[in-house]
Amino acid sequence: MREEDNRTYWVEIYVPGKGLAFREEAVMARDLATGRITSLGTAAREQQAAGMEVFSPFQEGQIAEWNDAAMILRWFIAQVWKKKLFRKFRILVCLHPGGTGVEKKALEEAMFYAGAKKVKMTEESVDHVMYQDEAGEFDLILAVRSEEW
Repeated sequence: MREEDNRTYWVEIYVPGKGLAFREEAVMARDLATGRITSLGTAAREQQAAGMEVFSPFQEGQIAEWNDAAMILRWFIAQVWKKKLFRKFRILVCLHPGGTGVEKKALEEAMFYAGAKKVKMTEESVDHVMYQDEAGEFDLILAVRSEEW
């Protein structure tokens, strides 16, 4: 049974030097009869109906369900990186402060699954990271945010 976390989580993807490139609600819709994921993001929220489960693979700003989180992150990154599908990307991930080593490792593995060739984690905010020289070393910057972070 899924633990309730009523916060809304957003995946934000930034391109250094350009700013915010993608922002989508981190939710998925699953058909309860078949178990198949039918949609992601805002489209999933719009599919709320009988026989459908709409959920977020994130809780407390961390990955709660690795397979689902990896799928949603891979799809969201592909929306930004679609013109360069055969080129792996370097990504800086802004973590929710206070994550454990296991949670950080899960997110790092999800990024490699999504196609990253280099992953760096930081607990600094995107707003702070975007203006550092280090941001230029990465193709993408990713953050998973809730309303209060």
